[in-house]
Amino acid sequence: MAEDRIGILLAIDSPIMRLGTQMAISKEKDMDIVGEVGRNNFSLSADVHPNTVLLMAVTSREDQGLLMQLRQTFPEIPIVVLAEYEDDGLFQAVPNGVRVFLGKGVTEEQMVEVIRNVSKGERVE
Repeated sequence: MAEDRIGILLAIDSPIMRLGTQMAISKEKDMDIVGEVGRNNFSLSADVHPNTVLLMAVTSREDQGLLMQLRQTFPEIPIVVLAEYEDDGLFQAVPNGVRVFLGKGVTEEQMVEVIRNVSKGERVE
């Protein structure tokens, strides 16, 4: 992957959400999906080096476990959470390392812009 490209690791178990996210990212000339993991499948080849992780909502203990695995494996990589529900309690319950939460009303354009910004180390509100 070229140095100026954004390598994204998808951690989305929902097939329809994963497909939609893949389609959105595939339209972007500066982004590549470099790997995919899930709650029940956390095997990555040694040559996977993402610079952003896109994680589906952390709504269960299994999701929080996946988030902790991602944080341990990629401690410096920003994590973007796609939230199924816009619930403040959910956001407060998630361990550190999540850079930004995107609510269910986020557009494709907003999502890719957030990915670009966090991959550059920019703060996103």
